[in-house]
Amino acid sequence: QRSSNLNLDEDEPLLRTMYPLPKLLNNGTIQVDSIHEIYYQEYGSNSSHTTNINNDINKQQQQQQQQSEANINRNKSNLKVALSLHGGPGAGSFPNHARFFNTAPLHYDRIILFDQRGCGKSKPRGEIQNNTLHHLVNDIEKLRCHLNVDKWAVILGGSWGSTLALAYTQRYPNSVDALVLRG
Repeated sequence: QRSSNLNLDEDEPLLRTMYPLPKLLNNGTIQVDSIHEIYYQEYGSNSSHTTNINNDINKQQQQQQQQSEANINRNKSNLKVALSLHGGPGAGSFPNHARFFNTAPLHYDRIILFDQRGCGKSKPRGEIQNNTLHHLVNDIEKLRCHLNVDKWAVILGGSWGSTLALAYTQRYPNSVDALVLRG
């Protein structure tokens, strides 16, 4: 039963499931200091990223494809990019976190998940040295620069991730368009 204080179109059903899992496009690590290496994953739709070149394509088509890929990489910073910040302590990102975001046209082109210092696939696991709110905020900024993201279209923070999202936005207000905070 819908709450009477919600202003919803009665003909439009509420979304009760998550979006389909988008394709994993990229993953890697970034050395953020002498101790810590953070792991990240990038999800999204093929339309906003490069694709493999088919071996049967002739030389002219290959050159056109390479030019197209170069244009995509140049324009990568103009894409709508979402960032998901996991909770803690010691949790990590899971592929299902990417399902909070719609990758359909006119929504999010790229979805970034990363494991904070000492968490998930980041190394060293469980390390607390050089692992403060200040360090984590700077890691998000290093990740944004590493991935050539002009501005986060939205940052979704869950639990501890909501605190981290607020701290990042206070430090880098021009690098965030919107926040979604949960639990």
